[in-house]
Amino acid sequence: MSASMMIARHGRRFLPSVTQIQSRCINYTMSGFHLLLPDVSDDTPETNPLLRYHDMPDFNIPPDKVITGTAKLSQDYEVELLQHLKHLQDSTEPPTFESVIDPLENARVPLYYSLYTGRQLGSGKAGRYFDAYKKTIDIAGQVESERWYGNSLYKALLSVRNSGNLTEVQSRLVDLYLCEFIRNGAEMKESQKKELSVVIQKITEEQKKYKRNLDTAYSMALRKVDEGHIAGIPVQILQYMVPPGSDPRKGPWRIVPHPMVYEGILRYSRMASLRRDTWIKMVSMAGSDMMERRSSNVHAIHGIVQNRHVMATRLGFKSYVDLVLERTMAGSMDNIVSILDMIKNKLYDIVKYDLETLKEFSNKPQLEHWDVEYYRNLQLEELFNLQELRYFCDYFPYTKFRDSFFQLCTKLFGITFQERNDCSTWHENVEVFDILEEDGTVAGTIYIDPYARDDKLDRSYYEMGRDRSAVAETTRLTYISLRINPSYDQSKPSVMQFDDIHSFIMNMGCALQCILSRAPYSEMSGNRHMEPDAQKIVPYTLLNVIQIPEVFKSLSSHHSSGVEIPDEQLNSMIGAQEHMQAIDVLNEAFKSALDLEFYLEETRGTFIKTPESTPDQYNRLYKEFIPMPLHPKDERFCTFHDIFIGGRSCLYYAEIWSKMVAADAASAFKEVLHDEQKLALVGKRFKDTYLTMGAAVDPKTVFRTFMGRDPTPEPFLAKFDNRKAIATEE
Repeated sequence: MSASMMIARHGRRFLPSVTQIQSRCINYTMSGFHLLLPDVSDDTPETNPLLRYHDMPDFNIPPDKVITGTAKLSQDYEVELLQHLKHLQDSTEPPTFESVIDPLENARVPLYYSLYTGRQLGSGKAGRYFDAYKKTIDIAGQVESERWYGNSLYKALLSVRNSGNLTEVQSRLVDLYLCEFIRNGAEMKESQKKELSVVIQKITEEQKKYKRNLDTAYSMALRKVDEGHIAGIPVQILQYMVPPGSDPRKGPWRIVPHPMVYEGILRYSRMASLRRDTWIKMVSMAGSDMMERRSSNVHAIHGIVQNRHVMATRLGFKSYVDLVLERTMAGSMDNIVSILDMIKNKLYDIVKYDLETLKEFSNKPQLEHWDVEYYRNLQLEELFNLQELRYFCDYFPYTKFRDSFFQLCTKLFGITFQERNDCSTWHENVEVFDILEEDGTVAGTIYIDPYARDDKLDRSYYEMGRDRSAVAETTRLTYISLRINPSYDQSKPSVMQFDDIHSFIMNMGCALQCILSRAPYSEMSGNRHMEPDAQKIVPYTLLNVIQIPEVFKSLSSHHSSGVEIPDEQLNSMIGAQEHMQAIDVLNEAFKSALDLEFYLEETRGTFIKTPESTPDQYNRLYKEFIPMPLHPKDERFCTFHDIFIGGRSCLYYAEIWSKMVAADAASAFKEVLHDEQKLALVGKRFKDTYLTMGAAVDPKTVFRTFMGRDPTPEPFLAKFDNRKAIATEE
């Protein structure tokens, strides 16, 4: 966590992040913080709907009103915060939870509502709305983070914590606040704070250097290709390789540093030379070859890691790993390493066998790194007849699948979805649904923007729209944006590919957890400030349940005949999705282990002591995890930006952890799938734990309450049992 405000999609939060620490200068006096805010208009709730935070959002608001409304709420927040800090400082009464937290709730809920609304306008309408949203980040970010510098608030929270008169959710919220204060130097002397600020500034400088080197490497990776090179590459990939407005079938084409382009070339290009050159360029970016140009990230990585270690020790932690893992479900590095070792031991031989079968399939004397995805895809086509699977989507028209999923939620969790037509939306295709509890009360509202179009983000996402707060008397809003291809044939509805179904379930899972959470405080709403390795347990659990063949089939309905998808076709699609999946899982485990390895402290003997030792760590772990010779040009760690300048340092494992816990949780549904009465009980138990507790309860307690025991990785690894037996026998 940090001394600055991070407003980003990752983590679904605006609070500081431990992986995004920045230094900033604050002039704090007894009278308050002196911040440079823009001139604030005289906006009122009557003149600017952004200030009417109890109402449904008005998405017809002009872009300038987004800016002025957020500026007004930012100023209101600052004034209320300063008044609150002064009151806490002057009060002779012992502080209570309500006297400390309630004023913060009343101040932040309106501000965040404006930020959420502006963000959705920027994502859904783009253009001037996106520019307006970027300005609101600068305005609100500096204001909201100032609470972590109020000494009177810190002392009051300590007093409340020591009183012992707190509920579980209140304890969680107070602990969250205290943790943020400590990580912002609340326990430090002024001289120590200055030293910490210097270290943080060094981290920032090294991260800028890392990013600059990446930009240089990306610019050097641009390359034109002619028509003969694009043979086999589908148009969905080619559209990323042409200038805006150009026909992807006619070009001109060029290789750009985009994941879709690199992955597409490696998977589909029939030219081995193009695959080779692309792969080598991809894995060597910003590596040792760039030393002479001073654009190698080897030294920047060393600087980031070393200074983060110093920062962690200054804050009282043994290592940066311990700092990050303090607030996680895993709790310690040993628990994570144990899981990663189990995955490695289970999958190493399977992946080795898969690579041998690919080599035989390719009829090549040597299977190169750039051949793996290409021949894996060719084998996939041969085994599962991908031409036939093109018709899979015909059994999943969007509206029918959506309604079938809603009915499944009613069956499992007792909730219902009621469509609304009285709400403003940012596009005519946006759908609005109230989610009702069994007693008919509205738990919250969800906006779904289902179809792809040019003026919205090119990825699916879920976002908060308004937090629930019993203090501010607000209910929840959430936004889901999907990328389903719209149908331009009026006789045929829009249908969903397998990836569309995956995105729908994952985003709906997050939305349901937030809307159904009963936590009464905005910062405990849903998965807000939930431990990062627990944030995706609910969506992955639902995905596991949906992918049970009987359940999956029940959600299908052919767009014209209404019949369910045939078993053979469904099983082929599921098999295609799981084809050589062990390669991907083992690679993710490798990167998770590498992430932790980079940040371990010196006493464990693996800390990066010199820039030159960085490749050694990579090479050693690679040989442990990947059953394929390491290519001399492979320095992918130099572009592993997630753990150096992104939001996942020491947290890359979180995705695997969530999948592991979710597979275990989903096993409870699988065991009672054919017993309607028991299935209803499991669904109710899941709702009463995972869907309603949200971030208000420790995730380990949530799992134990649902399953009656601690999680085990066995259900996650069980799907590889047959592959393991075959690989061992061979």
